[in-house]
Amino acid sequence: MEGCEMSNLVLVDPRALRGAMVCASGDESRSELCSVVIRPTGACVGTDGHRLWVSSPVTESVEDFPVVPDGDVFPESGIMVSRDLCVEILKLKPAKWGVGRFYAFSFTRGEVRSSVTVHCLGKKGLSSLGNLDATSADEYPRIDRVWPKGDARVRISWDASYLRDIAAALESFGGKHGRMTLSVGRSDGAFTLEAGDNGDRVAVVLMPLRLPDGHESNPFGVMPGDVPEAEVLPAGSLAAFPVAVTV
Repeated sequence: MEGCEMSNLVLVDPRALRGAMVCASGDESRSELCSVVIRPTGACVGTDGHRLWVSSPVTESVEDFPVVPDGDVFPESGIMVSRDLCVEILKLKPAKWGVGRFYAFSFTRGEVRSSVTVHCLGKKGLSSLGNLDATSADEYPRIDRVWPKGDARVRISWDASYLRDIAAALESFGGKHGRMTLSVGRSDGAFTLEAGDNGDRVAVVLMPLRLPDGHESNPFGVMPGDVPEAEVLPAGSLAAFPVAVTV
């Protein structure tokens, strides 16, 4: 993680933590995927092998958070926190403005057990949730294998409310496993969602948003964006992901 300034205190956006938790696996036989990874940049990563969530680094200064940094420097690979602990952390309600809208994580490395403390600046002042199990993310699978890079990156914008409505409408056509098929093949960036089994099928075409002047007009063109760079992590293996989400 070249260029990242290592710190004893890391700011994390609760929305990013929640999204990573949703995409993390619930299958205990894949224990390494049942956790959310928090990078020293504040970025959150979660995957179940089918969906991948990677949030952008937090740009606000940790020096503005009213906590004296303690513990140890965050591992370069980040830390892993279980989905169950994420549920408990998300019960902390941060403020809605300034640096107070973030959680502040501090990490303590132990010979037998490592832990994390989460600080939250809410309406009633500062609160903390401490002594939570956490481990280094050195063994987390590599995500750089499936992350679009360079000229292969495609950026197209769709209305999120339309996606939610269409997914709900197509759910009854999806059969036992609720399968849908996504096709993107038109020069205008529209995609088609198809669902249905046993001859009862339906297809919906969703057009991309019209981008404001100054943005790339070709929906399949490469656009400068805030997608985090892929990081080369220790060896592991993941399947190809049908869905990748960035914020």
